[in-house]
Amino acid sequence: MSAAPAESALLDEWLAELVRRRWTFHRVPDRESPRAIAAVFRWRGLCLADVVVLLHADRAQGYRVVLTTPDADPFRPEVLAHSCEDTAIRVIREVLTIPPPDAPAARHRAFDR
Repeated sequence: MSAAPAESALLDEWLAELVRRRWTFHRVPDRESPRAIAAVFRWRGLCLADVVVLLHADRAQGYRVVLTTPDADPFRPEVLAHSCEDTAIRVIREVLTIPPPDAPAARHRAFDR
């Protein structure tokens, strides 16, 4: 995931924010030679997860997935409550601004993938 030095530093700051907020990171297919980095935040007690998949500094996907069970695989979504695709920085920022599920501004609709 290469980017210009200033952009790379900013991306590092946003990744650090995901770590600070206790997101779980996955390297795909493995830690030694990842082709993608994914981060997941599971909403405790709910069948919801927020996901960010970083394919490259210029390409990422993010979504809130409605899970069939609390331990369902968030990388095989069937129903999404939110989705976005843009640069890594923009996707991380957008996913982090999705209102919490109990907030009045939270989206209550979901759409099929």
